[in-house]
Order: sequence, then C-alpha cells, then structure tokens
Amino acid sequence: MAANAQTQTTQSRAGVNAPENLQVVPTGAAVGAEIRGIDLSQPVPEETKALLRQAWAGHGVLLWRDQKLPDISFLEAASIFGVTKEPAARKYDHVVLDCGPSLSLLNQNALRFAEEVLIPVSCDYLALVGVKQVLRTLKDVERLLGHGVRITGVVPTF
Repeated sequence: MAANAQTQTTQSRAGVNAPENLQVVPTGAAVGAEIRGIDLSQPVPEETKALLRQAWAGHGVLLWRDQKLPDISFLEAASIFGVTKEPAARKYDHVVLDCGPSLSLLNQNALRFAEEVLIPVSCDYLALVGVKQVLRTLKDVERLLGHGVRITGVVPTF
C-alpha cells in the first residue's frame, strides 16, 4: 500500500501525462502496442508527444484503453501524430472510404485523411440536421489539424 501511495505522489508531482508515466506494452501480435499511463483528455507535453510518435513508428498501431474523449479532444489527440506528408493514397486517383452514418472515431479518422467528401442524405428532417453536424466536424478537422476537406456534394437518397 505504501508503494502505491508513493507511485501516486510521484505521478501527481510529475503531471498526468509526464514522459515517465508512459508505458508502451507490445500486443504480442506482429504489430501494435498498448499505451498506458496517458490521459488523452488532458494536455500532453511535447516530450511525451515525441515518445508517442516514436512508439507509433516502432509498432505501427497504438491502442489506448478506457479513454473518454469528446469529439474535439479526439481531434486534438490525433494532432499529436502530425500531418502525413505523403499519404499512400497519393498513389491512386481515388480512394473511396464508405463510412456509416455517425461521427465515430473511425469516421473521424477517415475525415482526417480525406481530401473531399460526398455526403449521401435521406430526405427527412433528422438526416438534414445530421448534415449540419458533419459540416461542424469538417470545420473542427480544419481548425484543429490544419487539414481542409472539400465537400464535393450532398446527394439525396430515396
């Protein structure tokens, strides 16, 4: 119990996301590592960001458990890894990412790398309200990540 109290004191003195709290635990698979000791809803110091980028380069995929991030915090957390200079998609004329009708983590990642979007919408009131949320999210992606996404069109579905 005393060791536990000492650890908590060390962590609180060092800060929630201090580099010494970061743990990178390989998943045992060919790629991937679990990140522990970091709360992405709190500010992340530059030294810790550098260690996270190094872990990402070494493991390819990083996993976090029990992170409770509102949409805006997710975008801020994604900015830790910077802007990709030359995405693999540049090898192709078009890459189609078909995402479900939500603003989930997966969809936000798709927006992070998309250059343009085509938004299919059913012709009812609630679907049109959803388009407003998508537009707000696109603005957040541009503001937080410096990555503008062009809207090619909104296509009504019947």
